[in-house]
Amino acid sequence: MSVDAKSKEEKKTSVLLFLGNDQIEALASLCHQHWDQILAESKKSALPKDLISSLRSSLQGSRAADLALFGRMIAEDPGLNVDAACQVAHALSTHRVAPEFDYFTGKEDLPSEGETGAPMVGTQEFNSACFYRYANIDFKQLQSNLQGDRELALSGVRAFLKSFVMSIPKAKQNSTAAQNLPSFVMIVVRDKGLASLANAFVRPVDGLNAGLMVNSVEALAKYWVELKGMYGVNGIKSAFYAMIEKGGSEALTDVEKVPDVQNLINKAISGLGA
Repeated sequence: MSVDAKSKEEKKTSVLLFLGNDQIEALASLCHQHWDQILAESKKSALPKDLISSLRSSLQGSRAADLALFGRMIAEDPGLNVDAACQVAHALSTHRVAPEFDYFTGKEDLPSEGETGAPMVGTQEFNSACFYRYANIDFKQLQSNLQGDRELALSGVRAFLKSFVMSIPKAKQNSTAAQNLPSFVMIVVRDKGLASLANAFVRPVDGLNAGLMVNSVEALAKYWVELKGMYGVNGIKSAFYAMIEKGGSEALTDVEKVPDVQNLINKAISGLGA
């Protein structure tokens, strides 16, 4: 290992450390105030306990909404852990999916005389599917993580909802142009309880008649009704959905349909008592 590489390794933390801007500023301020002391003590590989305590305190509590949403785990010092207020599930297809293969070749513009064939040949595996995505936010936990700042917590929820709906994976976009926004978005505000609707697609949806998109919504709506029938409303305060296809689902009679995503997010924020 070269000297430069070794130096870079020594400067790395032993774990991936997530910090809010306010925590970074607090750490920088402490280091600036005690720089001579830190420089002197670092040669002994030890810092005074009072300084370590101050540095540690600067890592506790933050007004960074992303850190409050997704949490932080430091196994070496559990006291610095932040319990995540948000859970995000992997997307799953609502129907059977068969992988497909894109065969490609790479051909030189100026091949050598007598050269035949392609210098690069390969395949890329891909599929095209209608996906169900699910996430939840514990608003009380989020507010607690943000030191009780309700307005900041509400702003965090609004930003998360917008990003969750509008975000599109960036990988392979130049070869697929998969710029597909959701056709159906549903938000449920609860006093308690959580419920993913992924089991609506244990039996794969087919693309007959109305098509995959509408049939997927119908399967989800049917399972929503069955779930409430078995477990009751379970703390449900309100529910809203927006849908590209006209008409919506007849099964969602207790879910308010709104015209667009912006209104949907506004409804959700209002449902939190904003």
